[in-house]
Amino acid sequence: MQPGYITQPNTKGQVVIPKELRERFGITDRSSVNIIPYEDGLYLHPIHSVFSNGPAASAYQKMLLKTKGSWGEIDEKHEKAHRARELSAARKRRASSW
Repeated sequence: MQPGYITQPNTKGQVVIPKELRERFGITDRSSVNIIPYEDGLYLHPIHSVFSNGPAASAYQKMLLKTKGSWGEIDEKHEKAHRARELSAARKRRASSW
């Protein structure tokens, strides 16, 4: 086993991730860290994105780009058509839920 960084938890069980490792893995005070328990210990993985690079994620990202809605940038030239598509999709969703 390769030696790592030794630290101790405080009374609340909190552990400080050494600065060198935070910088190396891009962990900031706003980062989330996934803690994965294994038989032989805990593994920490910083979360930088909620999307994987698999085919399902790629399809989802493409769909989000097509339907980015009111939070995305709207091309003023196509704003009317864009809004009509959104209203149509909302009507279809409401009709299918009944």
